[in-house]
Amino acid sequence: MKPRSFKELLHDLENIQESKTYKVVSGGTGVGIYPKEDAYQIIVDINSVPEFKEHSIKNNELFLGSAMSIQTVIDVIKSTSFGFRDALIIHLEKVASHAIRNQGTIGGNLMLKFFHQDFPSDIFTLFEALKAEVTISGIGGKPNVILPLFDWIKKPPSFMHKRVIIQIIIGNLESNELFYSYRVANRFANAHAYINAAFRIKLSNEKRIQDVPKLIYGGVSKSFFSADQTSNFLNGKSIKDTATLQKAFDILEKEAIPNDNPELSTPAYRKLLTQAFLYKFVLWCQKDEIPSLLKSAAFPLERPDSSQGKQTYETDPSFYPVNQSVPKVEGKSQCSGDLKYTDDEMPGTGEYYGAFVVSDLANCKIDKVDPTNALAMPGVIKYVDHKDIPGKNDFCRNEEIFSSGSIHFAGQPIGMIVAESRSTALKAAGSVEVTYKDLKKPILTIEDALKDSSKIFNLEEVVIGEDEESEGPNVLQVVGQIKMGSQYHFHMETHSCIVHPRDDNRFEVILSTQSKNKVHQAISSAMNLPRHAIEIKVNRLGGGFGAKISRPNY
Repeated sequence: MKPRSFKELLHDLENIQESKTYKVVSGGTGVGIYPKEDAYQIIVDINSVPEFKEHSIKNNELFLGSAMSIQTVIDVIKSTSFGFRDALIIHLEKVASHAIRNQGTIGGNLMLKFFHQDFPSDIFTLFEALKAEVTISGIGGKPNVILPLFDWIKKPPSFMHKRVIIQIIIGNLESNELFYSYRVANRFANAHAYINAAFRIKLSNEKRIQDVPKLIYGGVSKSFFSADQTSNFLNGKSIKDTATLQKAFDILEKEAIPNDNPELSTPAYRKLLTQAFLYKFVLWCQKDEIPSLLKSAAFPLERPDSSQGKQTYETDPSFYPVNQSVPKVEGKSQCSGDLKYTDDEMPGTGEYYGAFVVSDLANCKIDKVDPTNALAMPGVIKYVDHKDIPGKNDFCRNEEIFSSGSIHFAGQPIGMIVAESRSTALKAAGSVEVTYKDLKKPILTIEDALKDSSKIFNLEEVVIGEDEESEGPNVLQVVGQIKMGSQYHFHMETHSCIVHPRDDNRFEVILSTQSKNKVHQAISSAMNLPRHAIEIKVNRLGGGFGAKISRPNY
């Protein structure tokens, strides 16, 4: 559905059968965060409804259409003289990436937070600290409802059934109010914040808090947004009083209890961040009065332009094309979107999709796998596991394609569902019932693994010993340990593979890999086929960084 007016949108929503699932979209970037949600039967595109794109300023309030992109909101705020302008822009420009800010909308971001309260939305944190309100409209001819953002976010999911956010309303700061925000993430941009925070406070000339401040956090837990106990304690107190601030930090430590989220940093670290942000804000509110020793904590760190250089090379046109500057051959086609990647290949007739059935536990054995429920779903073709592999059940040394019984890590592939569509395959894979036995304590660190010699495999032996020049007055021996964290390869194109059967038991394989030879060898071994029967094609990579050397073998 693609309504072209607000009246037409309400008509379309009213006519959607209750048995049908639907989703209202504009930018549609949320699928990058929650890709495993069930496919919707109806998509309602509101990009052509003008009311969702409008903005205005009335009575010192900013009205933002819910389908305005994040970047458009940034541009609008830049043109205002609102007291929160500079701080809000600094933070919004760290949200997601340029491409996502151009596409993703503020209303869509808030709806993600509404349905996924554990989502560390920067926009919700910022807007809630600014006391934003949302205008809600729905079917049935009922008048629009204006709700404070915090009241709206506490509503049950059913509240938004056949309702939409029309606009977000943000009032200006009062003359004696201050606003600032913070975030810490594992990258400057294009990464969720471990913790984000936004603070709004009203101060007297003597730096005494005149009203209950807004202390809003994201990323702490599913239920914690506002540090209400700390806010109530600070009301009427002086931010210059060290004892008062220490008491506030003690209260915040008790009420801000981060959950254990493996996608974020540790709970202990995130708890410290909640207090550190408040401390930085208190210093920032006194930036003209605090000692110089503390000023660095009050302001964001500015990285100096110390690491840069410039080299200029002369060229002689008489030697062209030698030493002539040539742009990347594929540059224009890549920027225009004309280049095709593996996933851009058109589906062939009778093409099927695979989805892995993976383990939920680690360090155990498989007791039983029952794909009955999955195989009963319409569109499901088959379930395959290690017994269906005609050759060797491995794609790298000591790594099985499908587990033959032992489970070494959570997420280890057990089998695969083959179906007529990707969504059907994913849904069916999640319905395969797996039970486990001989469950043991998982090994979570390298140190724990080294204690068990059975977990150590020397693929390539490293000889440790002394050579002839290892001693002497000029030899310095360094003894110690080096520890490195896990790697997260951030390539935009995910692992993907398409296989086309050919005549005479031959196969054409189109995939994204940095090592065609390794893939060739792995397929030949698993399928028990000679290499000349397998043709490997790699058009290009949408990023690799070493993550596509051995993993594409799988």
